[in-house]
Amino acid sequence: PRYSITAIVSEPGLQGKLRALLNALDQPGPGTLKHPWAGSRKVMVDGTYSVRRSDRHAGYVEIDVTFAVTGSA
Repeated sequence: PRYSITAIVSEPGLQGKLRALLNALDQPGPGTLKHPWAGSRKVMVDGTYSVRRSDRHAGYVEIDVTFAVTGSA
């Protein structure tokens, strides 16, 4: 299975939170995704992710990412 999500990172501490998330997404191998209704799963980023920030919506950044499930947590 796969999970396609849009993560929203917002103030306060936007830059630090964004840096931490992007560093986690760039790590090789699987990691744990804690999904609100599917629970914890071992996943890997499937392909590339995109980062969007619009001046209209200052104060938050959207990251679109797809995860491939590699096992249960």
